Amino acid sequence: MKQRITPVERLEYGPATPQSPEHNDLVELVLAARRQMWRIAFWGFLGLLAGAAHYATSPREFTAASTLLIEERQIELEQEIAAVIPSSRSETSITNQIQILQSQQLAVQVVGLLDLTENESFGETPSSFLGTQIRAARSFVRSLLPSRSTPSGPTNEVSAEAAEQRAIMETAQRLRNRTSFRRVGRSFVVEISHSSHDPALATEIVNAYAEAYMIDGTQANIEASDRTAGWMREQVEQLRQEALEAAADVAAFRQEHGAFDQQGLRERTARVDALNELLTTFQSRYQQISLEGTFPVQSGRILSEALPPRSPAEPKAWVILGIGMVFGVFIGLALAILREARELGFRNGNDVTRFLNLSFLGYVPRIQRRKLGRLKRTSAPTPTPPRREPTVQFASARTDVERLDDPNDPGLEPQDQATYLQPVEAAPYVAPREYMVSNASPGSAPDRAIRRIFSTLETEIAHRDGRILAFGGLGTDSGANGLAANLANLAARTGKRSLLVDCDFHKAQLSKAFGAANNPGLQGLLQGTASLDTALRRVEMSDMLFLPVGSSATQAPPSLDHLQDLFQMLRPNFDYIFINLPPVDIFPETKSLAHPADHLILCARWGRTPRKVMREYLQNEPELRRRVFGVVLCDTQLRQLPRYGVPMSATGLAPA
Repeated sequence: MKQRITPVERLEYGPATPQSPEHNDLVELVLAARRQMWRIAFWGFLGLLAGAAHYATSPREFTAASTLLIEERQIELEQEIAAVIPSSRSETSITNQIQILQSQQLAVQVVGLLDLTENESFGETPSSFLGTQIRAARSFVRSLLPSRSTPSGPTNEVSAEAAEQRAIMETAQRLRNRTSFRRVGRSFVVEISHSSHDPALATEIVNAYAEAYMIDGTQANIEASDRTAGWMREQVEQLRQEALEAAADVAAFRQEHGAFDQQGLRERTARVDALNELLTTFQSRYQQISLEGTFPVQSGRILSEALPPRSPAEPKAWVILGIGMVFGVFIGLALAILREARELGFRNGNDVTRFLNLSFLGYVPRIQRRKLGRLKRTSAPTPTPPRREPTVQFASARTDVERLDDPNDPGLEPQDQATYLQPVEAAPYVAPREYMVSNASPGSAPDRAIRRIFSTLETEIAHRDGRILAFGGLGTDSGANGLAANLANLAARTGKRSLLVDCDFHKAQLSKAFGAANNPGLQGLLQGTASLDTALRRVEMSDMLFLPVGSSATQAPPSLDHLQDLFQMLRPNFDYIFINLPPVDIFPETKSLAHPADHLILCARWGRTPRKVMREYLQNEPELRRRVFGVVLCDTQLRQLPRYGVPMSATGLAPA
């Protein structure tokens, strides 16, 4: 007996309960991240490698640092201000001293102390490979831009002294850019640091800065003392001159008036005494300032001198690698977003119901020929018993198909006699393994997928003789021909009278695959050059019959009336008639070819058939859309379904 396949329960794909748009968006975002995770990780790894390459080619920089304590001497006025607002004075004082450290004048002194204008190690700083390429790109871009014209006029020759001074100033500016000054907390301590590829040079520069600041402070104090002493000297001379003039005035008054006018004489004598006392005070203060100016009073002290650093401070490996990885991840994210935005195909059943508002019948995995076994018949064919009916019966088990009824029987009506054709012996067609998966690889994922779809057809399509199903899709690789052939073969294995008809008058892929491209087939029947018994032929290792498209000189599609009459004649003789259609979006006559069918099953290639194109086509063809029973996603990559929110347990195709 023939093997019977028990229909399995049809699964509905999609959310069981309504979900909010925000939840759906979140789920889609998570699924998109899962789908693109490997791509993001790949670019992150490339960024990590790029960071490692940049770290390996970057020159090492060493940082030397010294600390300096600022002890500025206060004048009497500053002491009075500090007594009132001490914090304001402190903040202002430390800010002023840091500005002195950052000044161009102090940098010039350091350049002079170390003779940095002649130091090649300071002038030529090595660069990383990336920096070199960036500078080369900048130079190339600048070379393409128009150069600025030099104003005409007499040129002035620059003297050697001016050129040297310019070189000193440029070197001092580079030194300022590479040296940093940082206040330590809220104290009067300033940290001086400098980075260089030469650790010894960095140490010398930092210590020279501290020394230059101390020298500059001492020099500033001396200059301030000199300025004060000069002012005091001028005041002493002025007071001495005024005292002499006052004494001369007293002597002249005595000579003129004698000692009788005591009042006038006392006033002049008191003025002389006051001037002499003030002169004495200024002379004492002048001597004190002059004495203090002879001693170098420093405005600070060096707390710690810089030592040559042992390990480089730059580049930091973890920073470079982290930046490279983050940069790579951002590139991966951009590419992932672009790839997701370009996702146009059907990936799961929800896409079918959401975009097309049609029933989703299931997934058919990609059938790989190399994984299929050899074709074999799993059950012995059973001949159809004779029946007294006004129809022609085809015995699939014997090549010598005999006439079951006498067409000259007087009990038959003339229209019934016209349906009787005498079959002839003919070699069976040989089908490729991918069109007979149930024979070549029973129990495999493609076989289980085809069985599930067939069980849906059995349970949801009304039971009657001659259920005609048409299979089509968009494009030439939708998978409709393979699905139609496998379903026809599976129907025959379950004991159904199954007929597969190739109606693709343009490509004839099924007829070529079965080796029947040159047989009269459907074209011969419709044009009257062949009979049904010569056009139909069984398929080897199967119980189904196959009607190829046939060869014709015109290859013109048949008329709707002729095609309708033919299928009406074939309907009572079969339980299932599977029709393979040409691409529905390429050939306009597909609508007329699908007209005799009870239902149309659309096939979409997983991830390839554009959702928008199929939706727009069905919107423009409402009559064809009404015939659609459901949609099947062919060539599905099962391992990627979980990335699109479809667990393998929901498909029923997971290995047992």
